Amino acid sequence: MSTDSTAVPLDPTQALALAERAQAAAVRPRLMPGWYGPVIGAVLAGYGVLTGVAQAYDLTWLMILDCVLMGLGIGLAVQLAARSTGVVNRPTQLGGWRGFVFGGTGAVVLAAGVGGAIGWAVRGDALGADAAAGVAAGLAMWVLTLLANRRARREPAAA
Repeated sequence: MSTDSTAVPLDPTQALALAERAQAAAVRPRLMPGWYGPVIGAVLAGYGVLTGVAQAYDLTWLMILDCVLMGLGIGLAVQLAARSTGVVNRPTQLGGWRGFVFGGTGAVVLAAGVGGAIGWAVRGDALGADAAAGVAAGLAMWVLTLLANRRARREPAAA
């Protein structure tokens, strides 16, 4: 195989610095794809709307189908995101991210609760409550992925 580059000898200090940069890049958190937050948000919003419709019109079969579709949608998105960013090839390390992950989960749950309460107050029925809860959770998830990517960009590389 032919290349246009030529080998440049490195002195030991340069080689060590290059190795340290490569090590730091290998352990730095990867960014989530830009489409991940909106897709998960849309899945959660759709789940809320369909659950509201199912409850409002007493359609048990739609509620079951809704759960299956939500699981499928989130599962596919997670698989695609993990494979496209190479996350599958490395072990998961929460480290300093533990508080962010658990706090973010709490924020999504809180958003769903507040959204559901507002939806109930506005419409007074399950459709309004569930739809608003799903949309609020979806928006919170989208914001959470944006914040996670911003944090990953700012985080210094671990040595």
